[in-house]
Amino acid sequence: MNQTTSDAGMAKAQGRCSRSLVAALVTLATGAAAADMSMLDDGNTRATSTVIAFGVRTEASLETRDDVDVFRIELQGRAAVAVQSGGTTDTMAVLSDSEGGTIAANDDASATSLNFRIVETLEGGVYYLTVRGSGGATGAYRVLARIQRGGDDHGDTVGASTRITAMETAGSLRPAGDIDAFRIDVNAETAIVLRTKGPTDTVGRLQDSAGNVLAEADTGGDRGNFVIDTNLMPGIYYLMVSAKDGATGGYSVEAEYDGHLVCANPPVRVPDSGAAEMPGDGTDSGSSGEDDEVVAEPVYERFPPIEVGIGTITLAFQTTTGCEPVNELNLLSTIYTVLRAVWQRRADESDDWSDIDGTETTLELCAYSPTEPGQYRLIADVEENGTLKHYASNILTVE
Repeated sequence: MNQTTSDAGMAKAQGRCSRSLVAALVTLATGAAAADMSMLDDGNTRATSTVIAFGVRTEASLETRDDVDVFRIELQGRAAVAVQSGGTTDTMAVLSDSEGGTIAANDDASATSLNFRIVETLEGGVYYLTVRGSGGATGAYRVLARIQRGGDDHGDTVGASTRITAMETAGSLRPAGDIDAFRIDVNAETAIVLRTKGPTDTVGRLQDSAGNVLAEADTGGDRGNFVIDTNLMPGIYYLMVSAKDGATGGYSVEAEYDGHLVCANPPVRVPDSGAAEMPGDGTDSGSSGEDDEVVAEPVYERFPPIEVGIGTITLAFQTTTGCEPVNELNLLSTIYTVLRAVWQRRADESDDWSDIDGTETTLELCAYSPTEPGQYRLIADVEENGTLKHYASNILTVE
């Protein structure tokens, strides 16, 4: 199908500035891949809380001993939620429900970490994360939240859609017939380009909040990827992504906004009533958005310091048969933190990689002993000096 665009409100934008100013990539990884997002320190109550964008590192700071930062977590359905801090500041956090009732709290994620980590399965709704310095600690820190719904990386309806806000997010179309729904919040008139990348032949359909199809395409990019290039007025839109002819596989989606019209895409706050609230210019320092933790992979580049064997793992020339912690690890003046690692298997080079159940870890890399023939590798989403990287070990072949 060729790209088609409805006439109403969809005239092409003129005079674009750099399209690289705002981009959202959807690429499969263990979780949506994380990107940097800066934030002012103005959310210290539930009423002024900053919405956490899933899969996006949110920068924050505790300015004084009694400073408190409050973040808002929005779930459109039941989900396993993992939220953690990063950095050198000793932080602690409390997760509460919409009425302020405590659900969980954590100070130190491990005996060697001053960062908090909370993992809970929550029903759809609004939740709040309150962060303060442990023992009155002050300084900069980061918050990262990830979710995964029942094995599907993204919902297949607008009600269960994932909001596109991250610089890098991911998708996987499995099983055959799977649809991934993404929500796009537009706060000012903007030109937008939506495109997929990767090996899967994808089809895209852009619709408004009333369900009217504004544009759809299955061509325009490489290897069967689609491109939708159009103009949007303020409002809420949905991009529905599916695989052509019942195919399956991972893919990436890029959403680029026109910097001439919208050089900074302000967030939409969604109060408990569910009605969208459009902030005025410069009044909101946070960012709303939901970027699910996912199950297909982006492009993982070979990382020579990681070498795996049967039941062993070598990291920077240190070999172990267990797990090697990687949390603020300094290697040759580069700081690494493993946000997620998992072992993968494929029968041969023609097959897709699949995660191996029970091998996923955070803040560490662990050895694994394969029990059946095939090819194996260890992949990791790694924060490297504050930037997300996707790394892979060597490929281990078991006859």
